Amino acid sequence: MYSANLYLSMSAWFSNKSLDGYANWFYVQYKEEMDHALIFYNYINNAGGVVRMGAIDAPPVEFEDTGDILEQSLAHEELVTTLIYAINTAAKEAGDYKTVQFLDWLVK
Repeated sequence: MYSANLYLSMSAWFSNKSLDGYANWFYVQYKEEMDHALIFYNYINNAGGVVRMGAIDAPPVEFEDTGDILEQSLAHEELVTTLIYAINTAAKEAGDYKTVQFLDWLVK
């Protein structure tokens, strides 16, 4: 959900600068990240787990320029990919093949 908030913040920055194409693209990314959060929510619930919601840090709202946003969004995507790989590795090590299979769509 942090990813969604980050992309919505980036969309708002572009919108404020009247860069509507970029604003729309990041808004679409926001919606995709919200969908991903709900997919995880449903997976955990359906697997008999307990969803625990915690505080979500506020994303930045000020950016230097378009290049800054593109660099930050790439760095964020790389971080999230690393986190997904770590969850996938932990699931494999635990023999939780259902979760490995669930994560396969993200890894691909």
